[in-house]
Amino acid sequence: MTKVWDPSIRIFHWATVAIIGGLWYTGEQGGDLIYLHQTLGFSLAALVLYRIIWGFWGSRYARFREFVRGPGTILSYLPSMFRRNDGHRHLSHNPMGGIAVLTILGLILAQLITGMMSTDDIMFDGPFVSLVSSDISDIARDLHGWIFAILQIVVVIHVLAVVWHQRFKGEPLIQSMIHGSKPYEGEHARFSALRAIIAIVLAAGISQFIIRFFGDVSIAF
Repeated sequence: MTKVWDPSIRIFHWATVAIIGGLWYTGEQGGDLIYLHQTLGFSLAALVLYRIIWGFWGSRYARFREFVRGPGTILSYLPSMFRRNDGHRHLSHNPMGGIAVLTILGLILAQLITGMMSTDDIMFDGPFVSLVSSDISDIARDLHGWIFAILQIVVVIHVLAVVWHQRFKGEPLIQSMIHGSKPYEGEHARFSALRAIIAIVLAAGISQFIIRFFGDVSIAF
């Protein structure tokens, strides 16, 4: 067994799942829950910023350079997805998993930005509404809904792919994101709690600064 996913990556993963679920519910219900929706959105912004920082500065297998691959590598990997025993065992994300990570992060960032520029003209104004025209705000509100629909589709595809690898190819992806290890030989990921704390403080600080400086809403993370 090789230690692959450090504690912060596992917490990030499951916290993101929970927060996106909470955002969906509060967004659908509306009313007073819109304020909880906003709080969850700010929390997700800090999480995403943390993941980006950790992608450059974190433990080995969490770094983008370990799983972001070029078109050639991705295309050569595709046929192996449909072979049960192909010898491909990735300690970090496989090439298609890398695409999924970048796509989901990009969609979440777009969702957060459009949400902060949106208003319902009744109870809720995003912190960036005052920085854009009403037409741009209306476009952002529409995009906010469309992007979330796309995000849901991508998440479903991601879950199906994980189940495929879990059941057909026998790769324990779900378990590894719980206990952090994979049953393959390799170098253990080294986790620095100090680095993680610094990254968390940076992510929370950057999120707070952007909201305070550019918007008119602040929140304590």
